[in-house]
Amino acid sequence: MALAICGGSRLLKPLVLISSADADFYLLLDHILEADGFATVLAGGVEETLFLAVEKGPQAIILDCQPGTCSGAEICARLKMDPQTFGTITVALIGPGAESQYVDLLQAGADENFVRPMVPS
Repeated sequence: MALAICGGSRLLKPLVLISSADADFYLLLDHILEADGFATVLAGGVEETLFLAVEKGPQAIILDCQPGTCSGAEICARLKMDPQTFGTITVALIGPGAESQYVDLLQAGADENFVRPMVPS
C-alpha cells in the first residue's frame, strides 16, 4: 500500500498500477486518480507490470490496451495465474480500434473492460 506523509500524520492511499506506454494517458489517469485519493505508479511493458504488481502490491491494475498490441490480455492472464496477484482487480481500457481485444481480455480474467474514450467517473 502506498504511504503519503501529510502534515506529520500518515495518510494511507490505495495504490493503482497503470500499465501504459502512453505517458500523456498515464498523466491523465494519474491526475484523475490522485484527485480521488489514490496513489499511482506507472509500468511501461509486460515484464515491468508483472514485476511491479508483485513488488508494490497495488489494490488495482489498469491496463491501457491499444490497437496493434496484445500485451493487455497477456499481462492479465499472467497476473491471474500468479498466486501473489491473482486477486488483484484488473481493469482494461480498450483504445479506439482495439475493440477486438475485448473477448481476449475477458478470457484472460479481466475484472472490467471499458472502451475509450470514457467518462472519468
